[in-house]
Amino acid sequence: MFRSNDIDIILKILEDKINILDRKKERNMLLIIPKDSPIENLYITFKPIPLSLEKLTVFWSEIPIGSVKNNQKIYRAFKSLESEINYSGLILKRIAFIPRRELVKLSNKIQGLQIREDLCRYLNSDNDLLKRIAKIKPHRLEIKLGIKTELGEEIPKSVKVDKISELYEIASYYDPPENLYWNIVLEVYLVRGLTYPRKIFETYKILEDLGYKIIKFCSLLLKN
Repeated sequence: MFRSNDIDIILKILEDKINILDRKKERNMLLIIPKDSPIENLYITFKPIPLSLEKLTVFWSEIPIGSVKNNQKIYRAFKSLESEINYSGLILKRIAFIPRRELVKLSNKIQGLQIREDLCRYLNSDNDLLKRIAKIKPHRLEIKLGIKTELGEEIPKSVKVDKISELYEIASYYDPPENLYWNIVLEVYLVRGLTYPRKIFETYKILEDLGYKIIKFCSLLLKN
């Protein structure tokens, strides 16, 4: 359960970015429709850290792909590109995008699903973006396909915001939704203090910049 002052602080930090606001207190979440942004909807909620009084701040953004021809072919092509961040190194942690781990599991159950690293390579080529992500140290950062109605009504209903069910992902591969969305899910532990406003704002900007890059990448892919 979030406290009202948690939300009030976030709203103050992002007030210039907000077009429409909806406080969904019954779902323990906040819905923001940003101004002039690739993000159509941004959900913000909190997720307890097991065996701790602390919590992760969860950002769930929806990036519309728009209407496309040959929806099934496009869905399957984009599905193979799903990505997440990975940390490597014992002392000096290095960060990079890799194929989404859940996608690797799905590839063993969905005939024809081939994992591609094109989006990973595209994002990893932006060293400045990787450095900015590394500074906020997200617990989780995942880029995956979804649809607005399912995510807006089902996923954020619980604070877990963890996984689209494996069954749903398999079904969507064979019968994709009409309107495609990218979802960027970012979970981060943010300590209250002098740097808190800056980290909230920077997290939002990272989501926006990822949105712009994903849209540009998909546009290039659709032209080929």
